[in-house]
Amino acid sequence: MSLKKYTYTEKKDTRSGFGEGIYEAGKENENVVALCADLIGSLKLDKFIDEFPERFFQVGIAEANMIWLSSRLNDWRKNTCCYYIRQFWYRKSV
Repeated sequence: MSLKKYTYTEKKDTRSGFGEGIYEAGKENENVVALCADLIGSLKLDKFIDEFPERFFQVGIAEANMIWLSSRLNDWRKNTCCYYIRQFWYRKSV
């Protein structure tokens, strides 16, 4: 997978960029997998889910389980992308 050179065209929130970026990566590489902890709408993952439903895992409010699943998928040579809100992860680890 090669990285594109992007030029500034308009202001965009980070979440929209994330959603578009993972969708583009998924088009180029069939091993790209997305995991989400109940944040589909916030992360703008709709395009990825519509195009690659078999490569999307919704784990619900279970961030620790999402990280575990990601590590197991990496063992199978999948390129996983997890997105979570740091405050939730911190609370579970304390």
